[in-house]
Amino acid sequence: MTEDEDGLGLNDMRKVVQYLAGKSPQSKVLAMQDWVLMQRQKVLSKANLNRVLLLEALLVSWVALPGQA
Repeated sequence: MTEDEDGLGLNDMRKVVQYLAGKSPQSKVLAMQDWVLMQRQKVLSKANLNRVLLLEALLVSWVALPGQA
């Protein structure tokens, strides 16, 4: 976990991100980061994505983040 809180984004999310970072294996956090960055690239390239399914996949990944590797 980084001590640089300026990179966390909105103040409302700071505690949530810090909690998840403390409770989640680093490998899962990095895998989710890679997935989010890939999806971001698809969105930026104007790919025809189902936004509802993308959001659902993100939320499922978010819920599964804490816990064992």
